[in-house]
Amino acid sequence: MDAFGITSKDVLGLSSYGLRSSFIQEGDDLNSIIVDTLKMAKNSFWKRAQNIDCARTYKDNDIIAIKESVLARSQGNYATTDQIIYDLRQKFPDDVLGVVGSITSRNRFSPVLEAIAKAGFKKVIIQFGYPSDEVGNHFVSMRQVRDAGINPYQDHLTEAQFFGHFGKTKHSVTKMDYVEYYKSFGDHIEIVFDNNINKISKMTNQVLGADIHTRVDTKLDLRQAGVERVFGLDNILSSPNHGSGHNEEYGLLGSNKADDGRVKLFPRGCQEYVESLQRILFAKFGIMFQVMIFADGMFKCPRTKIWEFADPIGAPGFTDGLAGGPVEIKIKHEVDKLVAKGYSRKKIYQDIMKMVLDAAKTQAFGTTPRMYVDLLTSLADLISGSGDKGTPIILIQRYFENYYLRAA
Repeated sequence: MDAFGITSKDVLGLSSYGLRSSFIQEGDDLNSIIVDTLKMAKNSFWKRAQNIDCARTYKDNDIIAIKESVLARSQGNYATTDQIIYDLRQKFPDDVLGVVGSITSRNRFSPVLEAIAKAGFKKVIIQFGYPSDEVGNHFVSMRQVRDAGINPYQDHLTEAQFFGHFGKTKHSVTKMDYVEYYKSFGDHIEIVFDNNINKISKMTNQVLGADIHTRVDTKLDLRQAGVERVFGLDNILSSPNHGSGHNEEYGLLGSNKADDGRVKLFPRGCQEYVESLQRILFAKFGIMFQVMIFADGMFKCPRTKIWEFADPIGAPGFTDGLAGGPVEIKIKHEVDKLVAKGYSRKKIYQDIMKMVLDAAKTQAFGTTPRMYVDLLTSLADLISGSGDKGTPIILIQRYFENYYLRAA
């Protein structure tokens, strides 16, 4: 124990673990896989920590975060290109289709673009925003736009004008020329660049809004501009057709390329699922876990400028204990103020403990306001990764402890 009560038992704060599980396929009992994974993890923790004072098993309010993709996969929530085409043609019967707000992602949008290209439209006009798409994939830099004397808030660029100013451009990470890639889906595809989505209303009377987080305003603006048929990706496969999967709220938003000719959709019934799993885990372990489904983390890479949030929502389902957000003090700020006053180390410790205890009652200089599930989504997504970590289940412990509670 140190002079202010910190022992080897509580020196560890928030801990997160990526848990490996068997591959999850359509029709698998995801609940059983999660229960078995937690049992194996408990045995592993005990073997590692049996000679250490801080050995810990599961406790109430430990958090189980489950990647949305494994829930969707276990549900068999897939759709084929032909099923997407059928829904598109039901909603867009005319010959010319406009598309606004699409992101430049082969994983996310290329299956949708393939369906659009094969759907029998005589012409497809894709209007990109620039210099980047909605989630920060840049065609060119803002500096290049300025140096070219272009006003991105006003100027409309045809494909030829874009190439005239910037030449062929490649994504800084994937090294893909996305204009060339989108054009490769057919000679009937035309590319234009404009940040005013209403410009598309001058070119066609039916428009698909492919943006994610601005989709409500986009559809409203297009309708107010006089476009007769306006739908978003959230309206495509919002109900099943010809045996397809679907998502009532998000449609094709949050979908990923599964294999040639198929996409995996965002999972259905997430709220019902987490509440059911919480009851199952309590019956198996006697622990009131908090449970959530997590999607893309909400963080931006300062190097690539990509905002890692291409799903329609971060946490599509979570149990009641994860509602709300933290009310905290910024300890480093308060310590600096107390040091400046000449307080002793012991007095600083006592005052900080009281501030932490009273944080909810004060207007202290606190942290950036966020919701628990948004913070946890980013934490879980960073731990899980999107590659070959093989850890779609995340165990988070001590999340609700703070400097006072760990000593209480």
